[in-house]
Amino acid sequence: MTKSCERFPICLAVFIILVLWTLIWPDSGEGDAILHYRNFREGALNPEVMLTAWARPLYAALMFVPAMGGVLAVRIWTAFFSAILVWQTMRLADDLELPNSTLAGLMVFWQPYAFALAADTMTEMPMALGIVLAFRLWLARRFASSLLLVSFLPMVRPEGFFMMLVWSVMLLLPRVTGLKLGSRLRHGVLLGVGLFCWIVACVLIVEDPYYVIRSWSWPPGSIVAYGSGRLFDYAIGWPEYCGPVLLPLFLIGIVPSSQKKMLLPWVVWLTVFVVHSFLWWRGWFASLGLLRILACTSPLTALVCLYGWNAIASSRALHAWSSRMKVGIRVFVFLLATAYPMIFFVNKAENRHPAVIRQAVDYLQAHCELEKASSFFTCDQLVLALLDYPYDSEQLKCNLPAREKQLDMLVSLPAGSLGVWDNYRGKYWFNVEIDELPVHGYEILFETDRTLRGIPIYGIGLRHWPKYQRCVVVRKLREPASDSGR
Repeated sequence: MTKSCERFPICLAVFIILVLWTLIWPDSGEGDAILHYRNFREGALNPEVMLTAWARPLYAALMFVPAMGGVLAVRIWTAFFSAILVWQTMRLADDLELPNSTLAGLMVFWQPYAFALAADTMTEMPMALGIVLAFRLWLARRFASSLLLVSFLPMVRPEGFFMMLVWSVMLLLPRVTGLKLGSRLRHGVLLGVGLFCWIVACVLIVEDPYYVIRSWSWPPGSIVAYGSGRLFDYAIGWPEYCGPVLLPLFLIGIVPSSQKKMLLPWVVWLTVFVVHSFLWWRGWFASLGLLRILACTSPLTALVCLYGWNAIASSRALHAWSSRMKVGIRVFVFLLATAYPMIFFVNKAENRHPAVIRQAVDYLQAHCELEKASSFFTCDQLVLALLDYPYDSEQLKCNLPAREKQLDMLVSLPAGSLGVWDNYRGKYWFNVEIDELPVHGYEILFETDRTLRGIPIYGIGLRHWPKYQRCVVVRKLREPASDSGR
């Protein structure tokens, strides 16, 4: 049986599992996922919103049409891309002539954070696919195609700018490509094609060639809004990212993978890891220290883990065991490796909070005449997605991260305004507690809560969710003129 015949059922199984998981967990716990989804939908009315750095224009272009079918449709579309990523990771392992190359694709799927994002409207997995394809093109000596692809990666995630730097350094080294100086310089021009296209799109749609810079949503000194941490937080959190099955394989695979043909994968992996460690430490560019960011390099992590697997498989100690024992151990490892990302996902409070939000939305739809409300606000974009709330509605009020400005907005709303607020996003994103709302003229129409229990997850937990979640539906009773002092 050829590798393709062996791998197609595996990739199909991965896709089916991701789709079933999406049906079981239809609402994303990741706040940015819904923000991206809202970007896609709003882009139909206002194309310029998809040209911002936040919207990731190339990513938005790939997701725009499926998003018109709703959250479920675009998440299934993402699952399809993730299945392709599994396939391409296997092919990359083939290109590197690694034994057991099929396992490399599964090892992407076995990374808990990669699994969590594999069927979500987030940018890490599409970025990982772009990196793998660029690698494969480079290894095939299709330098022009590889450089051209890399030039578009900043339109998928900001790490793309660092990928452009890595590829430009490789191009400058004559021993890497074997090309003459003139040819290397001509190839280097291709690294600017993606950004050029971005600027042209801004000129055509927004009539502003500097729109990318003007709309940049991550200020350099964002420490006040987003915080900072220790330089080694990502290193400390790495066991949590890998999980108990892949962590030993990764550690064992470090030395065997330290060879010439793995130089480029290691350079890219270290670039993402070190850059984000430093940005989080300094509190720059809205770097939250989130471990999910490392899913951008999940195929490269899988390659190192595969080196670890092969090192164990070729050891004399393993050969001393009987064939039956080896089969039993492998089956156990496969089952545990597949189950752990799911257990990890279910255990995270962040992924269980949508159930509480749904209860508030159900009440809102059943008991409140939302169309008659003088205005509407919410701290969680998931509410807007569940309601399929109009993007151009004058009723919808935007939140502000600065506490005083947010309170000014809430106080200024007229009587009859409706809102949904909780004790996580409302508190940590917009700095307003639920108990402050009645003080400023709001009555609580509905309240739901839930204690979030689960097996403790080892790790740094850079952003802890509250163990107790509370969500309310509120209505403004008093006119703004009657509000006083904060």
